[in-house]
Amino acid sequence: MSVLETKKLTFLDIRFNKFSGPIPSEVFKLGLDVLFLNNNKFNQQLPDNVGCTSSIYHTFANNFFTRPVPSSIGRAKNLRYVLLLNNKFSVCLPYEIGFLKNAIVFDANCNNLTGPIPHSFACLTKIKILNLAKNKFYGPVPKMVCKLPNLQNLSLSGNYFTQVGPECRKLIWLKRLDVRKNCILGLPNQRKAEQCREFFSKTSQCPNEESLTIVPCSNKYCNAAAKFNQQSPVAPPPPRIYDALSPQNNQFCDWEPIYKYEGTYDINCLVKGREVTGLPSFKPPALSKRSREQVIANYLPQSLRGKSTRFFPYPKFYVTPSTVLYNLQKGTL
Repeated sequence: MSVLETKKLTFLDIRFNKFSGPIPSEVFKLGLDVLFLNNNKFNQQLPDNVGCTSSIYHTFANNFFTRPVPSSIGRAKNLRYVLLLNNKFSVCLPYEIGFLKNAIVFDANCNNLTGPIPHSFACLTKIKILNLAKNKFYGPVPKMVCKLPNLQNLSLSGNYFTQVGPECRKLIWLKRLDVRKNCILGLPNQRKAEQCREFFSKTSQCPNEESLTIVPCSNKYCNAAAKFNQQSPVAPPPPRIYDALSPQNNQFCDWEPIYKYEGTYDINCLVKGREVTGLPSFKPPALSKRSREQVIANYLPQSLRGKSTRFFPYPKFYVTPSTVLYNLQKGTL
């Protein structure tokens, strides 16, 4: 692939194609800021050097990746958004994920992952969305995960968890934690007892079982953290371009990715929409009280207002200048 020979590439977007086979390890040496690989037919295991990237966005969603998530992912210090959903990742998650201190979103739903949730997730203090639904996780839900200070949504449905403590029950009551279809006694909408018994009769331990209790950000495990940092390569530089992606940039102080559930955070469309329209790309307040047509009309130029919007392709998503721009370009508005 000629793209692997480029020297100044910072934004690689090849999603929604039919690329297949393994990902070349050279991709993670390109010094990328953003990496979109979702919605292809990539398979096999992620390269072991996946953590050697300076990227802030990794979207591996909707492919056919298999085997464990490499432990080296913890070395990707800049990662904020990790999208692993809808693949065939298996075995247990590595505790090294706890080193992703800048992570805001970690989404690994719809895989074959198993084992307890690593206690190292307690170190993801910036995490807002943590989605581990529709896997084969089991055991108690760690209370330290439920106490993460910025957590807005924790989805654990469709697994085999057996216990939730008081801290986690608070999140259930606040509707921030979804534990439907698990094996938790005393809670509604759980799996049948027969399903739980069958699963636990075949459960095997994780190969890294002992490491799953490591909390690298705690004083007790400071030696483990120091050892991991020593083994890490030279820290990747921070992203070099795309000021629009920086929350510190006052010009784009309302920077907020619009999450679309095909497995991507559409930065390029969002940034372009802001650049061309001059309008902020954020969730309109009180969207639920306004019709989709009203919201679109407020963002459209005067000449286009009142035009039919029945073909607008994303009725379930937030309507923003970027999505309006996208549909104007495609001729669907």
